[in-house]
Parts: sequence; C-alpha cells; structure tokens
Amino acid sequence: MGKVLILTEKPSQARDFARALKNCRQREGYYDCGNYIITWALGHLFEIDDSIAPKRWSLETLPIFPEKFKLKLRRGAGKQFKVIKKLLKEADKVVLAVDPGREGELLGREILLMAGWKDWDRTYRFWTSEALTPEVVRRGLKNLKPIKEFDSLYYSALARQHGDWIVGINLTRLTTLKSSDRSVWSVGRVQTPTLKLIVDREREIENFKPEEYWVIKATFQKGDFKYEGTLLRDRKLAQKLFEELDKEELPEEDWFKNGFFPKGETIAISPSREV
Repeated sequence: MGKVLILTEKPSQARDFARALKNCRQREGYYDCGNYIITWALGHLFEIDDSIAPKRWSLETLPIFPEKFKLKLRRGAGKQFKVIKKLLKEADKVVLAVDPGREGELLGREILLMAGWKDWDRTYRFWTSEALTPEVVRRGLKNLKPIKEFDSLYYSALARQHGDWIVGINLTRLTTLKSSDRSVWSVGRVQTPTLKLIVDREREIENFKPEEYWVIKATFQKGDFKYEGTLLRDRKLAQKLFEELDKEELPEEDWFKNGFFPKGETIAISPSREV
C-alpha cells in the first residue's frame, strides 16, 4: 500500500500510535513501522511573521491590515520540521492525526503547506476524542476521512489566527503609544478580558466585608420519628436541594448529619406564616 506518513501533534501521541502498530523502531524524529511512518510536531511549528507590520511604531501607521500573512518557524522547531519535510517527500499517503479541533487542524495544515505538500487527494484525517489506546488507534486508522471534509474547520482556525494577530498588534501599539510613560502595554483578544476577570475577582476579595447571617434550625416530628432540620423559606429552593441530593445519591443518614430534610418532607415558610 506504499508508505503512509502519520503526523501527530506531540511526541507522546506518536508513541501511542507506535504502541498500537507494534514492531516500530524509533529513529531521529520519527518511528519506522514498516508501511507506516509516524512523526510528530511540537505543537505549533510556525507563527505569524511580524515583519509584515511596519517596524516603526507610530499612530500614522495604524491600523495595520496586511494584504498577505507570512509564517516563520518558531525558535527550536527547525530540526523537527526538516525531518517532517524529508518524510513527506517519501510518503504515498498522509494521515493528519493532530488534536481533534480547530487549533490542531490549523497547526497540522500549516506544517504540510510550509513543507510544500500539495497532494490533498492523498491526505486523510484521523479523528477521535478518546484516549489513544491501541484499540482506538487501530479502529481510527480503519475509518479515516478525506482531509477536504475538514476544510471549513481549517478556515475557521485561520480566520481566528489572523483576527487575533490584527487585534493584538493594533491595540498593543495604540495603547502603548497613548500611554504616558510609553511602556509597552500588551493587548490581546483573549488575554486582556481574561486579565480583567482576574483583576475584578482580586478586587472583590480585597474589598470583601464579612456580614453576619443566620441559619434557622428546628426540631421536626412525624409520628414517633423526631429529627432536626433546616428551615427553608422557599419551596422551590428546597426542591432544588433535594434534586441535588438525589444526584449525589447521599444516603438518608447523611441528610440528617448535614441538617437537611428527609426526602418527601419539604418545609417552606415565609415571613408572614409560621410552620
């Protein structure tokens, strides 16, 4: 069937494939398994080359919208990329076995495109969200799908990558240039709102003022059975509590220990009514 090159996202995934295919010999940057050759990326091997943006930071050059994006190898990725590029030249068929998702699709295709791979009709996608046990790997290799079925996922990831870069470089430069001390203010589509959530939470903790509160407990009796329970003012709240207890499958004795009502004995009170 010719040489089949399997490209995984991480070395650990390549080892999982090698264990499933058996009789594999580890080489420099890949596993030789007879008809199957397994190699790996190191996450993203490429990143957008910032040289497409003006070197000089000034308001006059904003906004920055490059006509064409350009990729460059990440630091330390050159050696593994050379291995992949060499193996692609010897491959009769390629299986993209990167993570099942948008980001995996992007990094896998970036590698193939930058290596000059053009035979997309001989390119297939291995897709599973299960742990890569030998059984899962062997089953997945029997149910490969043409890579073209995942084109929309790739273009979605590409748009996200370009959008992130445009937002980041424009707002970072604008904020920095507008700052009083001209220190670099890094702004990103994800990092900045995430940082705000962290800051807001930290401020809540710093400004927290403890307040007194009370829990009303009472003794209840049904027939000869007497127990202590917690008064709940809202019947819906009580019902929700019981549903959560059912989910946790707590035995009835634990309900009593925690001061909850036994099942079927929902108690509700309001300020205007005593129970």
